Order: sequence, then structure tokens, then C-alpha cells
Amino acid sequence: MGAACLCDRWFLVVIGPTPGIEAGVSAGQEPAAASHWPVLRIVVLHDVVTGLAEQPCWGPMYGPQAVSEQALAERAMNALPPGGVLIADRNFGIFAIAHAAHQKGQDVVVRMTGERAKHLANMHLSRAAVYEVEWKPSEHERRKYGLRSDDAIGGRLIAWRIGRGKSKQWLYLFTTLLLAAEEVVDLYGKRWCIETDLRSLKQTVRLNHLSVQSVDMMEKELMAAMLAYNLVRAVMCLAARKAGIDSRQLSFTYAYNLVQNGIASVLAGATLAIQTERLEHLIDLVARCKLPKRAKRRAYPRAVWGRGRAFPSRREKTE
Repeated sequence: MGAACLCDRWFLVVIGPTPGIEAGVSAGQEPAAASHWPVLRIVVLHDVVTGLAEQPCWGPMYGPQAVSEQALAERAMNALPPGGVLIADRNFGIFAIAHAAHQKGQDVVVRMTGERAKHLANMHLSRAAVYEVEWKPSEHERRKYGLRSDDAIGGRLIAWRIGRGKSKQWLYLFTTLLLAAEEVVDLYGKRWCIETDLRSLKQTVRLNHLSVQSVDMMEKELMAAMLAYNLVRAVMCLAARKAGIDSRQLSFTYAYNLVQNGIASVLAGATLAIQTERLEHLIDLVARCKLPKRAKRRAYPRAVWGRGRAFPSRREKTE
């Protein structure tokens, strides 16, 4: 089993005066206002193969009770069975995350910043290579996370070049896996699937904004949406198995619409046989939701769009 860390921010639309909601979620800058725009930070672990999500862990992004991505990731790891692989990007490429996963019986593939990789290898990394390393916490990490000086993780540091032509860039991975370097790099590449899962959660399942008036209602909305998401993913897995393809080859949006429109009919079946028949029909429909195959590779490197620049407001002329 391979799981990847997914972290992003959600905006809660809190309508009306809601005293006490700031206790669990960070509110805006003016607590006395009637409307608030709290920002919620959520970490979700997804299976890189099926896209199924574990129970999310959340906390306020701002305010006195703000929680970090790393702390939420450590909490989310409690739901993972031992023997899995945790794949994480540079935000989670710190010793505390790798140590927590190691203590819970997980192997890790975490991306590191160039400075952290250079410090770990204790040399300048100027060529693609694999280095046997022993990762120990720094003095700052020991104080911040309550680690001991003898806490250490043995593994390998992989310095790799990825991309094509002039767009190649360095990739630094720390892993406890014994796989070949190429296989570890390919495994980390599957983490991109989790970015599309994030898009499905925020856009298709509409979790970008939650219109609630209490923390309890926010939790109910969040968990109900995650259950709906996993239901669609489960149907997609059954459809992919029946069609003999990978579940990632199916469109989540099409599958979501089919399940949303058809699941009520399945549950309304008078007998188990009728429900099974209708479910099989729904699975057959989802199996047809194949994503188109690209005729050729992208002509531009995959990248994340930056935020647009805000234009200055127009000032009125005064006479």
C-alpha cells in the first residue's frame, strides 16, 4: 500500500454571528463582525493507486490555535496500517515526519530541499547518485519535536535529474525502501495523482467552501463529503477491475455524476438481487468513463499556475 500526504487550505463560509466557532477554526481579522471567513487547513492521506482517502485531519490555519501541516500529517498517519509507504513532498520532507512514519512501521519516500539534502549528505551534490545516509535530528528539531539525540533513521539519499532538455531539475529523495533508484523516482512521480484528487475534492465534490455556522456542522459536512468521495472511488475501482484497466484511467467527474444520479435507484431496490443488478449496471456505466489518451506528450513542462497579480484600484480625480 502506498499513501501520499495531501495538504491544502479550505475556506469555510460561516454565515451569521457564530460565537465560539473561533475556538476550533481561525476566524477573520475582526472577531466582532457578523460574518467570518475562517481558513481551515486539512491534511488527507490518499492511496496513490486507487485514490481512496483516509479520514482527514484538520485545524485552524491562523490564530492562536493554528496547527502546522506537519503536525496534522503525524496525526493522520495513525490510521495507516503498518507495512505501507508514505510518499510526501518537500513540505513534509523533515526528520520529524520521517521519524514518525518509521515509528509507525511505515517506509518513506520524502522529497527534500536542496539545502537539507546537502546537509544530510555532508557534501555538495553535483551529480546524480545514491548515498547511504543516517538521518539524525538537528538540535532545533530535538527541542521543537521532543526528539532524542540518538533518534536516527538509516536510509538512502537519491539525487536525480528529472525533466527533458533544458527544463531538467534536481530531485532529492530520502527513502528507507530497498528498491532501485529509478523505481523510487517513479514511485514518487505517482504523487502527482494526489494533486488531481485534491482538485476532485475541492471542485467536483465542492469542498472548497463550506457554508456552516458551527464547528460540529463543519465536521459533519466534511465527513459526509469524504464518504461520498470514497464511494465514487470504490465504484471506480470495481469498474476498473471489471474492465481490466487502472482506476486512474477513469474520469472522476463522470463517475461522480453517474454515482450521484444512480445510487438512489440502487438503494431503492426491493430485494438484494435487484440492488445487485442495478449496482452492476452502474459499474458498467462507470467503466465507460475512460479518460482520453494523449496523442503526443505535452509540449510544455507540467507546472503549477501562479496567482494572478492584483491591479491597483482606480482613484477618482479630485478638482
